[in-house]
Amino acid sequence: MLSTLKPFEELDFTDDFIFYQVMQNDEICMTILEHLLKVRLDHIERQEVQKELKPYYESRGVRLDAYVKDSSRIFNVEMQKVSNDELPKRSRYYSSMIDASDLLKGVDYTNLSETFIIFLCKEDPFEKGMPVYTFKTTCQEDKDFVLNDEVYKIFFNAAAAENEKDLEIQSILNYIKCKEATDELTDKIATLIKEIKNREQNKEAYMIEHLKVRDNIMEGLREGRIEGRKLGLQEGRQEGIKEGFHKKAIEDAKKLLADKKYTAPEISELLNIPVEDFAEAKITN
Repeated sequence: MLSTLKPFEELDFTDDFIFYQVMQNDEICMTILEHLLKVRLDHIERQEVQKELKPYYESRGVRLDAYVKDSSRIFNVEMQKVSNDELPKRSRYYSSMIDASDLLKGVDYTNLSETFIIFLCKEDPFEKGMPVYTFKTTCQEDKDFVLNDEVYKIFFNAAAAENEKDLEIQSILNYIKCKEATDELTDKIATLIKEIKNREQNKEAYMIEHLKVRDNIMEGLREGRIEGRKLGLQEGRQEGIKEGFHKKAIEDAKKLLADKKYTAPEISELLNIPVEDFAEAKITN
């Protein structure tokens, strides 16, 4: 079980734990956004979308890697290590969470912030070979007519870093792809990662986070066994136990994939569920 845990010393910018830590640095976070989007930020503020939404409805658990805003815009930046067919729907979900968070603060919908949902992808998310995919809402009858909803969904493809003409964007994508610092920004990122990995408390935090995931999985499996036993008693056959166990395991697999901490093969080993079952449930990555 859990033998797939990546050693702390081998973590890099694309790993969830390190990426989250790096993006907590305001200077680096601002510079990454400015380089990728070609905008200027006067400052950034940290947001807590989950905290605001929780009292109102039970939302699917998602930790936004870098959710910040400046005076008039909101930015959400996510690292994506492996190709995932759910990215378009996930970008829609993140956008809806952010809008709901704004509205719960008392903002009228006409004053919703301009929002950028950004995915930094290690692999090509759409397999068209472009380094950047930018999506806006357009009129199907007139493709030049853009709906002014001020929501932008942008996917950066590190696999095509060499095709990017802008040197600042190319440097970020190349760093994701090859781990090589080629300019001032990526050199700062590399230096900060060394500092993060040299702090013993960060190693402990990484292990604790992993143990929490493991404990949640084990608790889920116990619940699955209980549910299975109930089904077994009701139906009078052993298949009920298997059905309940499998159902709970599938639910846990969905949560793990949403958290982006494990790949489908790793989850298959962790929960002892065939990858074929993932495909049937449409949760493969």
